[in-house]
Amino acid sequence: EAAKILHASDENRTTPIIAISAAALKADLARAGKDQFHAYLTKPIDVAGTFRIIREALQGENKDA
Repeated sequence: EAAKILHASDENRTTPIIAISAAALKADLARAGKDQFHAYLTKPIDVAGTFRIIREALQGENKDA
């Protein structure tokens, strides 16, 4: 629901959102509406992978600006 609220405003419409959760089952991912997020990360967190995803999200945001 937070993603819907953030993306509802014009200034945040393209802001990438990265969700982090301990819930990794397919039902959990579906319930979270993972299509609203740039990425949906689950525990255990891969630090290098997380930084890569953040970098990609920020680069994608800059391309659209």
